[in-house]
Amino acid sequence: MRVLEENSLAALIEKILTPSVGVITLPDGVSGASTLTKSAAGTVCCSLQLATTVNVPPDTLVATLPEGFRPKNTLYFPATAIWQDYNTGMAFLRIEPDGNIYASGYYTWGGAESSPLNALYAGFSFNI
Repeated sequence: MRVLEENSLAALIEKILTPSVGVITLPDGVSGASTLTKSAAGTVCCSLQLATTVNVPPDTLVATLPEGFRPKNTLYFPATAIWQDYNTGMAFLRIEPDGNIYASGYYTWGGAESSPLNALYAGFSFNI
């Protein structure tokens, strides 16, 4: 294995091309898988696959981004929701500057809240 000097051009290129990897924190009652990376240019990319074992009413905390991977402003991204009755629909993730990610917007077409949320799937990216 070749050792790169810290100030060499090769070391700089390797640093630029190798993204930072982060770990998302999940609250009690939420489990799942995620990937979280940040490029040297500050682009954060995330994929979330979350499952719940508790009733998750709208606007509930479902995950938290670590420091260094958080947006400067509140951001909204679409997500796919699956309810405990196995119906699917659209939801939204709200990501706050403190890193907290909230699920919201998952209602039936008539405006009434659907059965308890079972899972959320989303992918998003933003620049910091």
